[in-house]
Amino acid sequence: MDMNLPTSERRRRFNKLLLESIYESINFAETIVHFMELRTSLSREELVERPNLFVRELEDLLGEGAKAIEKQIIKNLYTKLGIRIYELDLDSINFEACIRYALKVYLSTYERK
Repeated sequence: MDMNLPTSERRRRFNKLLLESIYESINFAETIVHFMELRTSLSREELVERPNLFVRELEDLLGEGAKAIEKQIIKNLYTKLGIRIYELDLDSINFEACIRYALKVYLSTYERK
């Protein structure tokens, strides 16, 4: 990782990892993300900034089935970042809190290198 990248670029790269994790978790993710972009003010480039809106829309679209997808997204993202998933209580996750924690871990890797 390049230590000299500005924070905005690091956040953009993290957002890309989050989007990849979403796509890996849902077979029709592109359709869902596109639908959300049309239906709300959320854009795929700002998922990391507005995870609460993403999860609310996902739950509106898929009902209770959204929880399983949220868990899978978190699992995929945490695996990419090397965060131990077994420490996470997947039955009571708060999607937004998990994303914020993952972002904190991701950004801190730049500070340590």
